[in-house]
Amino acid sequence: MLEGMKAMQSRPPNFIYALVQFDKFLGKYPQHELVPEVWFYKAQCHQALREATEALDACDKALATATGKRFEIEVQSVFLKTQILVSQGKWEQAANTCKMLMNRPGLPAPVFTNAWMRLADIYTQANQMPLALQTYADMIDSASIEETYKPGIQMMKGRLLADQNLTDQAIEAFAQLETMAPGSMDAFFGKVEIARLMKDSTPELSEQYINEVIAKIREMAVLPEDATEELRDATAPRGMPPGVPQIPLKDQARISGEMQIARVHTYLEDYDKAIEVLEKLKSDYQTQPLVVQETARCRPFQG
Repeated sequence: MLEGMKAMQSRPPNFIYALVQFDKFLGKYPQHELVPEVWFYKAQCHQALREATEALDACDKALATATGKRFEIEVQSVFLKTQILVSQGKWEQAANTCKMLMNRPGLPAPVFTNAWMRLADIYTQANQMPLALQTYADMIDSASIEETYKPGIQMMKGRLLADQNLTDQAIEAFAQLETMAPGSMDAFFGKVEIARLMKDSTPELSEQYINEVIAKIREMAVLPEDATEELRDATAPRGMPPGVPQIPLKDQARISGEMQIARVHTYLEDYDKAIEVLEKLKSDYQTQPLVVQETARCRPFQG
């Protein structure tokens, strides 16, 4: 079994050799407690080799040997099976596979939420938008979904409505974030989405929403006067040499906030405004690598 896993993880992976090793293990130890894992690994190998029929068969065998014994493998096998079915355009089978897991008694809340989210994604990919939107609505109304997940689900519902050019409904969905999570970043980024949708039709109102978001970001970036601790630059890429200058924590907070504002402008395709924010940062913090990198990334789009 270990030889098979090594072959899967080698560069480049050798999935055919891995399958040979897994078959040897199954032939030698048919009752071993690791049999469910081996079938799951076989499914992954077949999927990588684009052998969908064999991958689905291995998933089913993983499920048959894991159910009631190896919960983690059971869940992973269900999710892999839905992924393979989706790749084949077998939307109904994929949806039913998710539902099967969701109906399992005693399913932990995070797994249940994950399965429900995958179900919504399956409907979206299948272009069954009414079912996708209803699934998001059901999740938001369900007591089985933790409240902390619901603003994110509402955001996805709003974006799906926007993608379907249901602008008024999308704006309403994003506006509801303020009621669901008052004063949160979810609520403020809902305003960013509203601004994006209003940008062409009502630019003045769109600008008002963006100004509210920018003010909130800058308010959150202001630290108390006694926050004078100096830290290594949090915006520096990992692996940077020790020579990267240290800056006060307050300055790091400002950099982070202004970078976020620049990304908001970039998301709205207001590249000139993003560049303006970043150029000001670059003049104040010339040695901070990500400020320079972000400016360079936006500049090709500048008007």
